Amino acid sequence: MTLHRLGIPGHLRTSLSSTHLVESALLILEAKARRVKRWRSGQQAERWVGMALLHAESRFP
Repeated sequence: MTLHRLGIPGHLRTSLSSTHLVESALLILEAKARRVKRWRSGQQAERWVGMALLHAESRFP
């Protein structure tokens, strides 16, 4: 209902009305992070998370 009131266009409204998109990104992030053997610093962890989310983004329609 909120998306409709905000006037969000059709395709974007469909994507945002479901949590599937977020869940899919988190599953891809989890799969990529599982492969990391050693987390050296917080900045390295941020880079890995960023890389995984960019990879997930490239797989979205």
